[in-house]
Amino acid sequence: HVELRIIDGPMRGSVFYTIEPTAAGSTVSIRNTGEAPGFAPKPLLRFFMRRSLEADLRRLQALVEKPS
Repeated sequence: HVELRIIDGPMRGSVFYTIEPTAAGSTVSIRNTGEAPGFAPKPLLRFFMRRSLEADLRRLQALVEKPS
């Protein structure tokens, strides 16, 4: 279980990653909690959250798959 806390910026909250082994490798589950500014349109928030999560997952994958 990994928790990323967002403490600064326009959106604050947490992103929880749960990594579980599978026969093919691993499965990652993601749960977001937090507060968004009331003035931001939801489609725009989704776009930025998805882009941020994809970048986070690429970094996480690199760490998990890094040879010892």
